[in-house]
Formats: sequence, structure tokens, C-alpha cells
Amino acid sequence: MLDLEMSSTRVVGMVFLAGIFVLIQRLSTPRLEPSEPPLLKPRIPLVGHIVGLLWHRMSYFQIINKRKPMPVATLPILHNKVYAIWSPDLVQSALRNKQMTFDPFMLDFSKTALGLSDHSMAALEGDGGLDESLNSETITAMKVAMTGQNLYRTNVNALGSIKSRLNVINEEGITIPNLYLWLRELMTQATVEALYGEANPMKHDPSLIDALWGFETNLMPLMIGVLPGIFARVASRHRARLQNALYKYYNARLDEKPDVAQVTKARINLLREHGFSMAEAAKAELALPFVATTNTIPITYWMTAWIWLDRDLVQCIRDEVTQIIALVDGGDRADDTAASGRKFRRRATLDITQLEEKCPLLVSCYRETMRIGNQLIGTRRVMQDTVLTDADGRSYLFKKGYDVVWSGKYLHRQQDTWGKDAEDFSGARFMAAKLPDDLQKKKKASYVPFGGGKHLCPGRNLAFAEILGFTAAMVVGYELDWLDKANSRSPTAFLVGAIAKPSPGEEGSATLKRREGWQDVQWDFAC
Repeated sequence: MLDLEMSSTRVVGMVFLAGIFVLIQRLSTPRLEPSEPPLLKPRIPLVGHIVGLLWHRMSYFQIINKRKPMPVATLPILHNKVYAIWSPDLVQSALRNKQMTFDPFMLDFSKTALGLSDHSMAALEGDGGLDESLNSETITAMKVAMTGQNLYRTNVNALGSIKSRLNVINEEGITIPNLYLWLRELMTQATVEALYGEANPMKHDPSLIDALWGFETNLMPLMIGVLPGIFARVASRHRARLQNALYKYYNARLDEKPDVAQVTKARINLLREHGFSMAEAAKAELALPFVATTNTIPITYWMTAWIWLDRDLVQCIRDEVTQIIALVDGGDRADDTAASGRKFRRRATLDITQLEEKCPLLVSCYRETMRIGNQLIGTRRVMQDTVLTDADGRSYLFKKGYDVVWSGKYLHRQQDTWGKDAEDFSGARFMAAKLPDDLQKKKKASYVPFGGGKHLCPGRNLAFAEILGFTAAMVVGYELDWLDKANSRSPTAFLVGAIAKPSPGEEGSATLKRREGWQDVQWDFAC
């Protein structure tokens, strides 16, 4: 009798567990219309894709596509769904489609990461739709401010800061305990000086540079938006310091000085016109130094690391860059002379406008660094039901209100697109070469480090000039001794950053000294 009761209990328990499993399966399976992308279920119902993203980070989309290859799929996440795209053609279609936008994510960042008030958020969103919002006005203003003479002036200011630091290095050279941190400080200071002029807050309080990177490193808890005072205390503290410094800068109207970048003036003037208080404007404007540095600096590090790992590559770049350097007798900039403690005999002027045309190997190294180093997860929200068609003529329905994602790491490292060495850095990969039209088209569609469409990164040309100008001068005029393969591994990036930083302890110390024959040269840049 006891055995019968125990058997009955087991049966009831098994039926109950089976019922729970079926219920979970149903809850974790969203309803799809026949024309939506096919369902790709996780191994763990409800939360499997979330766990996979947190565990594998940017590599997760490579892993699940290898498990079940698809051009596009619907991923069930909790009671919601997300569309994931692996097809380069469909990614490009999504980037061009006006019904798929990044605007909601920019607004979420303003609310959670920057801490804007509900009143400010309402002003950003506007009441005429996203295309007529202050957010949209800001994007348009930035595109204008980062072109033509406005861009050239900003480039000159950024490179002016860089050359001042390079010129003070004498024949004995300098020992750099941590190359990544040295580059981070150098390039951050150059960028903020280009944006804010001589009066920029970080020049007068260099500890704000550490605050900016402390904010960036600890951003994830802020983005989650749950009890930031408890779970995001570090990021909140750094944010408050930075926004207070920007408040003082804008409240004193230091942005009106002539050496301030047009993009800085355009953004703050829009906020003033829309009635933002200076406290709220300062909150919003933390976005500018953040986006201008968060990817540029680690890309500078990886480009430096991968170029200097190959001494033959260094020499080839030297040969092509040297041809566009104007080298004349006399070094006459008093500030550099005073800082270095000696008078320069010669001045080397590098015209960065010639780099793209006359230094194809250097440009190829930059693009290759972006290919390997940039691991972004592209994201758009579907504003209206939209149909996209792939290269094979198959059409897929994307429903209003859901998000579309794709993996830059997946697109940038596919062997059928980039070759068997797709995981490795090859400096000459982007050198002009005759390729079959279909492969050339696929490479172009698969290369998405700057996004595309309306949200094509407006600061890409500033980053290009900064990084290439710095690298060109370094390669020609200096010797960098530091590197082995242990220092050049690019780890998987975290979900809130497109570019991975070097792992702590693997950044490498370095010795930087003047190159033989270039000890008496004062560097200058022209645009």
C-alpha cells in the first residue's frame, strides 16, 4: 500500500513538472506571423539568450549562428522578442530603412546614463515625432559641425595638443609604465581640448580624465536603471563630478571662445534655445566627451600595438609617410622649445589631408584595426511594420515596437568574407586589390564599424585624423620598444562598449624615444 502511494506521488509530481515545463515553453515562445523571421529558441527557456549574452558577450551571436545558421531570426527573451540579423545585405537594408531608428536608445541613454529630468526628456523627444525632435535637430547640427572648415579647425586643435606632447620627448626618451593608460590620457586631453578649447575643464583639473573613464568603465549599472544610488554609486559619483565641471564651463559661457569646436557650440546653443537650464544642459552635454573618447582611445591603442608588433610593417609605413612630410630648417614654436628645454634645428610638417590618398598602407591599418577591434552590437527599433528583402529575394516582416540587432564582431570576422585569417590583424588587407564583384560587395556590406544611414557616426572623421596623425608622427619620428604577442590580444568587448580594452596587467610598459636622425625635429601638423 505504501509503495502504491509513493508511486502515485511520483506520477503526480512528474505530471506537475511536465505541466510547468509546457507552461514555460509556451510563455517563452512568442507568437509569430508566418512572414516574420523564424524562431531561434534558447537552450534555457525564457532567459537563455540573456544568460548567453552576459556570459559570452559580443561573441554570443557567432556562437548561436554556428549552432543553427540563419540569415535572420527571432530571439525570444522573457515575454518579448528581438530580431537578430546575420546577413550583411539585411543589415545594410536595416541601416537605410527610415522605419528602423536608433533614436529611442539615444533617449534611453540620456535618461539612465546621463540622468536627465522628465522635463528635459520631454523636450528631447518633442511632440512632433522623433524626426522633428530636439534629438533629431542635434544629430543634424552635429553632422554640419563636423564637416568642411569646422572639421579642419577641430583637427588642428586636437593635433596641436598631440604635437606638444610629442615634441617634449628628448633624445633620452621616456619610460611609460602602462602604454594604454599613457595613450588614454594623451588622446583624451587632445580630444577635449579640441572640443572645448584652452579653457576646457580637464586641462585645469586632469583628474577629470580619470573620472570620465571611471564613468565609462562602470556604466552598465547605470544603464540598467534600477536603484542607481545603490547599484551604480561609482558611476554616479564620477558623473556628478563631470557634469558639475561642465556646468561651470557653460555657465561662464566659455563655449563662446573662438578656439571652441563648432560641434560644441552647436549642441549647447540648441539646448539654450530650447530653454534648458544650465544644470540640465551640463547633464546632457556629458554625452559629447563620452562618445568622442570611448572608442577612439582603445582603437588608438590596438592600432599602435598591432603595427609595432611587425617591424617590417613599421618600416613600410615610414617609407610612405615620409614622402608627405615637409622637412625644413628651423624650429620656431616658442611653447614647444621652452617645454623641451632646447631649440629644434628642423621642423617636420605633416599634412593630414594627404594621408588618405598617399598613405594607403597606413589607412589600411586603421581600417583593419576597426575591423578587428570594433565589436559593436548594432541596434534599431522598428517604428512601423516593415518588410526587408535579402539578396536571395526572401522577404521578412519586422513588427512595430520590437528591436533589431546585429553583431559587428560576427560580420567583421567571417572567413567566407575576409579569408581564413579573418581573426588576425593583416595591415595590408584593405589595400586596393582587384576582387570579384560579389566578394567586394560582400566585404563592403559586412564592414559596419561606424553604423550607417541617419546614424552614421558624425565623429568618424575627427577620430580618423587624430589617430592617423598621431600614428604617422610616431612611426616616422620615434622608436617604441615594448611589445610582444601577450600585449596584443584583443579580448571580447563588454555589451556597453564597442571596443574592447586591454585586460588589466597585459597593457605593457614601454620605452619611447626619438628615432635616429629625427632627434632635432619639431613636429607640426597641417590640415
